[in-house]
Amino acid sequence: MHTRFFFWFVYLQWLGALALDIIDGVGNIRHIERDDSNDEWLAASTSLGLLGIIARIKLKIYPDAKVYAKQDM
Repeated sequence: MHTRFFFWFVYLQWLGALALDIIDGVGNIRHIERDDSNDEWLAASTSLGLLGIIARIKLKIYPDAKVYAKQDM
């Protein structure tokens, strides 16, 4: 269980999350855009669900890269 929470923290912070939609305890949907100087983004991206249910994540897409290596012995 603890590993899953750590995965979400890493995923939101470093792997390209640009925006979150969170449904709070009252049922309101809050849209939060990524801004590392904004306390709301920092709280939402590390809250591990304490601010509500993460309903939608907007992700940055990175191009596919293939790396090949040849080792001669």
